[in-house]
Amino acid sequence: MEKELDGNHVSSCVRKDWSGRGSHSEYKRDERIPLNEGRFLGCGVNGEVHEVICQDVRLALKKIVHRHRFLASEKREIDVLKKLKHRHIIELVGTYVQSPILGLLLAPVAQDHDLSVNMLEAIVGENGYLLAPRFGCLASAMAYLHANNIRHKDIKPSNILLSSSGTWITDFGMAKDFTTDLTSTSESRERGTLKYCAPEVATYLDSGRSADMFSLGCVFLEIIVVLEGHRLEDLAALCTKKNRSYEANLDRIEEWLDLCKSTDHHGTNLLIQEIRQMVSADRDMRPTAEAVALRIASIDTYTKAKSWLKFCSQCCDPWYERRRIEHEKELAELDQKQREMKEFVMKINDLLESKPVDFQFDITKEDASEEKPEEISSSAYLSLRPAAENGQQVA
Repeated sequence: MEKELDGNHVSSCVRKDWSGRGSHSEYKRDERIPLNEGRFLGCGVNGEVHEVICQDVRLALKKIVHRHRFLASEKREIDVLKKLKHRHIIELVGTYVQSPILGLLLAPVAQDHDLSVNMLEAIVGENGYLLAPRFGCLASAMAYLHANNIRHKDIKPSNILLSSSGTWITDFGMAKDFTTDLTSTSESRERGTLKYCAPEVATYLDSGRSADMFSLGCVFLEIIVVLEGHRLEDLAALCTKKNRSYEANLDRIEEWLDLCKSTDHHGTNLLIQEIRQMVSADRDMRPTAEAVALRIASIDTYTKAKSWLKFCSQCCDPWYERRRIEHEKELAELDQKQREMKEFVMKINDLLESKPVDFQFDITKEDASEEKPEEISSSAYLSLRPAAENGQQVA
């Protein structure tokens, strides 16, 4: 992890109008796009990625070949993606079309960023404690996407950006949804990356959010294998079929999980149980992202984990968030009581400092002539007292 992600703050001005024409712009082929293109960041199946400068803000520009006219329905899809705001999801800042290119402006800028094999093992070699809490972050980000009715469709290590300052999921939906080259190659891309795809996706059956959970479970498996001191080559050796994908080798799942088991950290073994469910061949048996996020947070809360090995950071810990909200509520109530007490003390002080009222009574002749209340004789008074007080025996 030699370089860091650039966590530039993206101002609302850039989000709303990066181009001077709004957050989405269309350009003729001979028009200049107001972006200063910089270094090459990478290339995926859907296009190249470059760093660009826009209004003094560094962004990543992903170019996708888009062969047909940009439709209103696609514009609505993009507007939905732009509204996504989560601390662990790459932000879609703006878009443009310059036929045949669809440009996606993303933040933050990635630099030597993904969880590829070499990168993952290098990170764990020296900074495993930085990687372990990302389980909760990734589950939280996936839960957020699913809550907004967005499937990722291609979860894999290279679509997870990592630095000491954060973790981000990238390439969710957008690259697949707007690719229009309907060759067999693009159809396989639509399935995501074969190594990590769910069984129903690999066989072209209908799939849903549970397919994302299978892929995320495979990524979790690779991370925990390396965290426990093994190499990904050891895991790959257990995928013995010609098709080396995880879904094709699910009969070896217990051997995969045995590779991860820990003798001195019960929390690791609890996480392995989550992974076992996530990579279930039966999609109905896979947990939701929300459930996984909640249970991962519970591992740290209810087990005696190693002090350096936590699976969920505070930023995505739902238990911590609930405690924070409750604490803030208690503080607000105490603050209100304190204000009320101060107001009460001020009123008391005002009364004490004010001049005493001089009450004077002028008893007139008319007042003196009023009849006095009839006095009660001692004998009558005694008759009103309880019998026991008059020395009489109570029946």
